[in-house]
Amino acid sequence: MEIFFEEDNSVKLAESTVVYFQETTDSSGKKEIIVSNGYGSVLTELKSVDKKGIGYVIMTPTARAEPEGTHFMVYVTPVTFVTRVTVLYGRVHVYHSYEPIEPVVVAPGYYTVVSFRRVPLVPVAMNYGQFKKMHRILGPGAYSRYSKRFRVHPHMKHSALLVRHDGPGKLHMKVPGPFKAKAKFRPGKGITGKNKDRPVKAKQFKLKPQKGFKKKFKETPGKGKLKRK
Repeated sequence: MEIFFEEDNSVKLAESTVVYFQETTDSSGKKEIIVSNGYGSVLTELKSVDKKGIGYVIMTPTARAEPEGTHFMVYVTPVTFVTRVTVLYGRVHVYHSYEPIEPVVVAPGYYTVVSFRRVPLVPVAMNYGQFKKMHRILGPGAYSRYSKRFRVHPHMKHSALLVRHDGPGKLHMKVPGPFKAKAKFRPGKGITGKNKDRPVKAKQFKLKPQKGFKKKFKETPGKGKLKRK
């Protein structure tokens, strides 16, 4: 189910999700929309809330998420109430519901986990398997768009970490990523290195035959095999 508010902002709810919407004003008189997620998955896409000066907050039993012009998902497990905040675009400040500590800032392609006894963990990069599970709630259009942004290709392993590519606008962020080393080609071993799961163009690697190859071998007519001279 998808709910629209303030014109072009939307909230998508997965199956078996319980949420409560509340519209209030803070101490300064600013309008604020609070979404209380009891359990389940809530996918939020904000386009004009910041421009209108409206606050938007998602509350769970263990966390509080405050976004900045963002497309992100908040998932809460039904029994343990562990909260998982995954960001696709923009930034999200994640606080603990009860511990008065500094929030963690989650960048695109990263997620954090919060529980009753643990403060928000340091954001971790998503892998392809985690991203693939979001296909149903995202829909074909959004999934295809973010697949290009995160450089997803069909031959990726489920454990392969996503490569984040910032889109246009002011939300460019430099977050330490796992893909700093370039991919390398080694004869007999294929493509190795930290970027081995990324697609590689054939023009990147030029293999030259060994010296003396034509002198040592000749082609046997009719058999299509190489025979030593």
